[in-house]
Amino acid sequence: MIKGFIVKYEDNICKAGIQGNGFISLEFVLRKYGSFWRTDGLYLEENKRLCWNCNQMNIGDEIEVELTEFVDASNSLGEIYDSYEEAMKQVYVRSESDWVNQMLEDYYLLEQILKEEKLI
Repeated sequence: MIKGFIVKYEDNICKAGIQGNGFISLEFVLRKYGSFWRTDGLYLEENKRLCWNCNQMNIGDEIEVELTEFVDASNSLGEIYDSYEEAMKQVYVRSESDWVNQMLEDYYLLEQILKEEKLI
């Protein structure tokens, strides 16, 4: 059995785990022009860094995380130095105006939620 995370985001389910010695991390990264989450880890026996997921996040997104054991992990995107770079490019392909528009949408959504909760 493999210990690891099962991460559910939108319609995606990712099982991130390493058989044997290693570690898995679930990271939430906030940047000026957006935020994303990723699962990656280090397989110590082969000295490989792997990345399973790298997804952009928006205000109001929800992620479900479960620490569990399973038989097979999801296929990784590859070794972090190969496919990880490609995964990161997917996060940053948007132009600055796209980010501004997304931030405005997020602002109006948050404003609506705060008004519904009578906080503003």
